[in-house]
This record gives sequence, C-alpha cells and structure tokens, in this order.
Amino acid sequence: MSGVAVITGSSTDLGHAIARHLAAHGMTVRGVSRHPRPAEGLFQTLQGDVTDAQAMRDLAQKIEGQVGPVTILIHAAAIHRRQDFLSARAEDVCHQVQVNLCGRINVTAAFLPGMVAQGRGRIINVARPVPRPPLPGNLGFAVAQAGADILTRTLSVEVGGRLPGIVVTEWVPDLDPAHGPDQAAGLGAALALNDDPALHGATVLGDRQILPGRSLRRRALDLLLLKPAARPIVLAPEPTSLKETT
Repeated sequence: MSGVAVITGSSTDLGHAIARHLAAHGMTVRGVSRHPRPAEGLFQTLQGDVTDAQAMRDLAQKIEGQVGPVTILIHAAAIHRRQDFLSARAEDVCHQVQVNLCGRINVTAAFLPGMVAQGRGRIINVARPVPRPPLPGNLGFAVAQAGADILTRTLSVEVGGRLPGIVVTEWVPDLDPAHGPDQAAGLGAALALNDDPALHGATVLGDRQILPGRSLRRRALDLLLLKPAARPIVLAPEPTSLKETT
C-alpha cells in the first residue's frame, strides 16, 4: 500500500496511533499538530494551526510539493474544555468551535482541490459522542461536535455525484480506556484505507457502519421486490481489510 495521508491532531494518542498504523502499511503520513513529535519512519509531524485557513493552504502546498498528492485526510484534532457558560469568556467557548469545527473546514478546503485533481480521495471525520441532553459546561464542545456531524453529511452531498471517487465518512471511535488507543486506531486505519462508495456519507460507530433507518413503506416495498436487506460494513481487526456481516 502506498500513498500520502494527512492526519490533524497527530500529537494526540489516537491520532498518533492511527499515523503509526498507516505508516506501517506503507503510507507516507504527515501529521498536523501545534506540538510536533520527532519523525518516525514514514510518519512526520508538521507544525500547524488548523484555525488558520491560510496556514493550512500553505501546508497543503508544502506537503503536496514534497511527497505528492494526498489521498487520505483524517480529522482528529479536537479540544474539550469544561467551561461554565455563565462565567467563561465568549472567546474561549468559540475557540473550541474554531478548533473542532472550523479547523475541519479549513483543512478540508486546503486539501480537497488536490483530491479533485486526482479524481479520488478519502476523508474521515473523527467524531466524539455528546451526551443527550448535553452536560453542563460543554456548550462549546457540544456545538462544535453537532456542527462536525452536519459537516460530514453536507460535504458528502457537495462532492457526491460529481466526484464519486471521493468518499467522506464520519467515524466515532470506541475509546475504551481498558484497551488503549491502539485497538481503535487499527480500525480507524482500516476505515481510511477503504474507499467503498457505500461508506460515502455514512457514520461508523466503533467498528460497524450505522445504516440509515427505513420507513415501514420502504421495508414493505423491498419485501415485495425481493430486495435483500442491506448489510452494514464491519471493520476487520486487521488494518488493511474489511469484512461484511454474515
């Protein structure tokens, strides 16, 4: 497997682990972080602030010029700070939205033109679950995560049809502290390496694709047409292969 992957938030445990999995399978990986790590083989971190749109355009030009077109883009940069909205500064609350939501827009806008030029690409939005109803002190984080969910859906509509070779997926990893980030990272790498069109606009929870609900009328029509029920894609433990449920 060869190609170039870019991962934001690559200094986090999850982002770093995904980068190592992709590099182990032959991908050239460039991380984006405000706190770079030392280079590790095919994985190198570059310093960058995702809230700076021009900086992300410059970084995309630099990466593409040095190692070639980017085929995989993973948004893992996120901050989560508990802030009492009655006492927090509006700027601090908005900063969470800037990093967790606007940062994804800036980075996507910077790298998407290169994918369009190639006619293919893979974009993964790593999402964090938000309790319903949200907990106190989480306004900035909850608003950003809700926006990131809509970003995945809307971006998939923007590129769908016109650019079938670009597949956009939302992934909610299972970050069980008992397992550490490596198990989740292996699944994230497997998802990134799969460009199945069925994953376009989809949400993957842990290792399983969440299928959209079907109305009673739709289910009845499918039965009349003898149409088999859709099966969710399930990520295999191996980072380079996927399997379907039986």
